[in-house]
Amino acid sequence: MNNRDLEDRIVALIVKSLKGELTGEEQQELDRWVSASAQNRLFAERFTPAFLLDELQRFESVDTPAEWRRLQHRREKERVEKAKTRLVTLRTWWLAAAAAVIIVAGVWWINRPAETGLPPVANRYQNEIDPLNRQQALLQLSDGREMTVSREQEGILGREGNTLVRNVQGRLEYEAGATAAGDSLFNTISTPRGAHYRLLLPDGTAVWLNNASSIRFPVQFKSLERRVQVTGEVYVEVQPAPGSSFIVEVGGAEVRAAGTRFNIYQQPKNGRVLTTLLEGALSVSRRGATQALKAGQQVLSQPDGFVMADSVDMEMVSGWRKGQFVFRKANMEEMMWEIQRHYDVEVIYQDSIPYRFEAYISRSVPLSKLLQMLELTRLVQFSLEGRTVTVMKPAS
Repeated sequence: MNNRDLEDRIVALIVKSLKGELTGEEQQELDRWVSASAQNRLFAERFTPAFLLDELQRFESVDTPAEWRRLQHRREKERVEKAKTRLVTLRTWWLAAAAAVIIVAGVWWINRPAETGLPPVANRYQNEIDPLNRQQALLQLSDGREMTVSREQEGILGREGNTLVRNVQGRLEYEAGATAAGDSLFNTISTPRGAHYRLLLPDGTAVWLNNASSIRFPVQFKSLERRVQVTGEVYVEVQPAPGSSFIVEVGGAEVRAAGTRFNIYQQPKNGRVLTTLLEGALSVSRRGATQALKAGQQVLSQPDGFVMADSVDMEMVSGWRKGQFVFRKANMEEMMWEIQRHYDVEVIYQDSIPYRFEAYISRSVPLSKLLQMLELTRLVQFSLEGRTVTVMKPAS
């Protein structure tokens, strides 16, 4: 195992330990690493409830008396039992109380200063931005008319040909009638930044749209090929239909499925497409080449071919539907793109941040608190003014 792989492995083990998810074998592996050197031991000891409590006292997101009492009780218990060598487990309630889960730097060997040296928070965070987290989308009808749909709207929105369009508890539903003659009618659903939405297609296929995403589809599927076009990120549960394939066109690739569950993410800027299969089977085609997937596999489709992954972290794939940011070995640009879409902000890079991060953060936490949690790594610093976030190196 090279240094990069070892770093990633240890970071992953520490994060799992803090979440209470280590197996016995993984705990032994982490214990061996901790015992290998004084540097390793000091690093591991830093990520304990005592350390995290001291750090998190700066955040308003953990300020209720009941939760503080529970945290302080756990901290005192840890001090009494300091002879134990295992990292103390943090339970789910504590993660929720903190409003952001644990941040662990991807490069654990960096020389960390004892003090942050950062300018006062008030000077760098001029305002607060709460997550929009809206159930809202823009519906474009076949005749070009547009309407905003949201969870607050209930009932029938209209008809498209012989298809009834209605909104039910934050889900847009298409109920197809008798197949109409003539050309197909198409609708497009798109979500702005900070919003997400669900819809039920005419064939019964369920679709979840992440923010800044879209899907274009016929209001009736008239052929054996049920074909749609998407951008951004979508999760799909395909309704089985004997002899009929469900086809998704995205970023120059074509995903062909039957009765399956899968997630598609079109990466920003480079347009590469990441397809993850949760259940069933599907294939991804691009420029004449085809790659088949089985449940639990993931493929990255790019102009020069495919990159397969047989071991996939499904928590990272499904995190957005469960209200979590889940980053694994993510670079700063990847993380800030997700943050930018969710909070509807612009991001400016004053400096390049060459590290990768592991993070589990609630999507409901205010933006300044999220950024301050990332700053706990001592690898990055932010400022927030208006709707602009500036990324920079920490002050020396």
